[in-house]
Amino acid sequence: MSEENNSPMINIWTETLDDTSAALPRLGKTAALQVVKVAPTAISENLKEFLTNFQKVLAEPPSIEGYTLEEIELSLVVNATGGIELIGKASAGVQSGIKIKLKKKN
Repeated sequence: MSEENNSPMINIWTETLDDTSAALPRLGKTAALQVVKVAPTAISENLKEFLTNFQKVLAEPPSIEGYTLEEIELSLVVNATGGIELIGKASAGVQSGIKIKLKKKN
């Protein structure tokens, strides 16, 4: 039996685009929502990996004369396979799946 059958699953709403041909590229695409089930351990492992990799970005935190970086807020999404992704520039309708605030330890 796989882990997925032994533990409760987390429902994740995902959006798929239908690439119907159209004269204008965005007008021919319609979004359909679907629910996929992902094991909590997959999300946990992927979040840990993401934060470990992001820690390298913080190895030399940016500073401006007279100021220090005190807090960073990340907007992350969970994809259909439980992967963790940082939201870059996105359309107005996109919402975050996870918000994390990082504060430097004293």
